[in-house]
Amino acid sequence: MSMPQRTTISRSRSTYIDTRGKRAVNTPEFTGAVGLSYDDGTFFGNFGLNYIGKRYTTFMNDQDIPGYLTSDITLGYRLHNVRIDKFMVYKPQFQLNFMNIGNNLYYAQAASFTPTAKGVRAANGQWIAAGQPGYNIGGGFAMSGALTVGF
Repeated sequence: MSMPQRTTISRSRSTYIDTRGKRAVNTPEFTGAVGLSYDDGTFFGNFGLNYIGKRYTTFMNDQDIPGYLTSDITLGYRLHNVRIDKFMVYKPQFQLNFMNIGNNLYYAQAASFTPTAKGVRAANGQWIAAGQPGYNIGGGFAMSGALTVGF
């Protein structure tokens, strides 16, 4: 006995468009990350490289956001325990974080989606006009720091 073929459809303006075989919107084709860490108890640091692949921003997969690459670095230093008056400060630590060190400019994600960027005929014959999705821009280079202590 054979199973009936399923049809995936998206609803748009009281009709349907056929999206069989299309990739889900805002879903990367590939993601990857590589990291390298160092910690000798006093000095510590890490480096991270992240890749997010191409993502479609329309249900018909006729417009996409290109993939992008970002990298981050953390550097830090741990001091020995310190007594300040009557208080003992345990493991004071300084840390600097550098995000998107290459200052890559990229579309981080689609903020809104549209059925199609080129126009398409719906299941009932109605013409679905082209539309443009909205996009969020990724953050540029940023730096932050922290001082942490235990009591």
